[in-house]
Amino acid sequence: MKNIANNLKAISSDRRLTIIQFLHEKPRNLQEIAFFLKVTSPTASFHLRKLLQESFVVSERRGKETYFIVTPQLRLSKFYKHVLQG
Repeated sequence: MKNIANNLKAISSDRRLTIIQFLHEKPRNLQEIAFFLKVTSPTASFHLRKLLQESFVVSERRGKETYFIVTPQLRLSKFYKHVLQG
């Protein structure tokens, strides 16, 4: 039950849902996400950390950059399809 509560907390923010929708198109780095959300990098990083902790996204290192990707498990979920519909 605690896991479900943590999952719900992680997606309780509109910004985090927006990040999930933004990452649907392709993997993005921190700067792209911050620019899209019109927030500072530390603020975007805070929201990404919450999504990472609950396994909604994963990070992948590419050279000097870290890219964030929606997890395959989330892509297959009914919840994800609902989020994309807005």
